[in-house]
Amino acid sequence: MDALIALIHAVLARRVIRFLIVASTSASVYFVVLYGLEAYVEIPASVASAVSYALAVPVNFFGHKLFTYGSSGQVAREIIPYIALQFANVVLSGLVMKVAVDVFGAPVIVGGVFVLVTIAATSFLVMLRIFKPAK
Repeated sequence: MDALIALIHAVLARRVIRFLIVASTSASVYFVVLYGLEAYVEIPASVASAVSYALAVPVNFFGHKLFTYGSSGQVAREIIPYIALQFANVVLSGLVMKVAVDVFGAPVIVGGVFVLVTIAATSFLVMLRIFKPAK
């Protein structure tokens, strides 16, 4: 039994590390594109942010599908719940920020940290259900 628990911990630890690598890569794509659009194309920050996020989503999806979770499932079946998760994350980010800042009086930067931690944790757990590892 101890060996099984150790194996489960090892698999989860490896998956969490891979999750963080993909999340960091996606965030890097977002920030590089955001900077480039705002600095060189000179479009409004809100538009640049939306375009940057849209370009980071495929990196995030395929990174998690193939690297984090090793899914062998069909993209068509996985993309719809993944997109639903992204929309839910947008709503969740607003709710967490509202509670952190307006209810508890936290600074916005602290609210942002709570948002990132909450979304990372919920995304990791939900993606365990979306992406089925190859057998």
